[in-house]
Amino acid sequence: SRTERLAGLGRVAAGVAHEIRNPIAAARLQGENGLAGDEARCREAIREMLDQIERLDTLVGELLAMTQRADPHPVTVDVGMFLGAQAARHQAVSGARRVAIVVQGGVGTAKFDPAMIGRVMDNLLANAIRHAPEGGKVNVAAERTSGMLTITVEDTGLGVPLHLAERLFEPFVTGRAEGTGLGLAIARELADAHGGRLELRRAGGEVPGKGAQFALELPQEVLCRSS
Repeated sequence: SRTERLAGLGRVAAGVAHEIRNPIAAARLQGENGLAGDEARCREAIREMLDQIERLDTLVGELLAMTQRADPHPVTVDVGMFLGAQAARHQAVSGARRVAIVVQGGVGTAKFDPAMIGRVMDNLLANAIRHAPEGGKVNVAAERTSGMLTITVEDTGLGVPLHLAERLFEPFVTGRAEGTGLGLAIARELADAHGGRLELRRAGGEVPGKGAQFALELPQEVLCRSS
């Protein structure tokens, strides 16, 4: 209904205002501190202000990605190689945290937009690595089930709090002070653009070593098996 749409627009507008106001306030404070300090403090203030500008730029980019929905340009992709390459992109961060990324993706080839699905995987892997404990593990697996290619990403962390799990894919919903809460919302939009879906299959936290599990499902009809 119109009332629901207006309410949703109001929530998004409030979220945008909040996310923009925080880095602006931080940059203003650093500028004031820099003006009141010596040259060294001024240089440090400028560096911190640039960090806040970068944060704003990231936010604007994510807002545009969420609102300007593009059509996928599918190409034939070897799923195993694709997932391996995605994992390799996060190896430096996972290695620093002593988090192992285990990939099982031998299901042949599929047709999808690698840039779009790559962004989905980037978000899922970054979240999983962040929430896995030091010395933990992130499992990435692909399988063909029920007419779909299903890619799952799960970690061995504490799981998603219940109060967040129900609204996790809504814009600006995040459990991190430094997060924008747009990553999963964008990831779901990209999955939808392929005629697929992205869901939180398991919130986790009930069994030690069983953290959150996300599932990305893409239509089976765009798949072709490797020879």
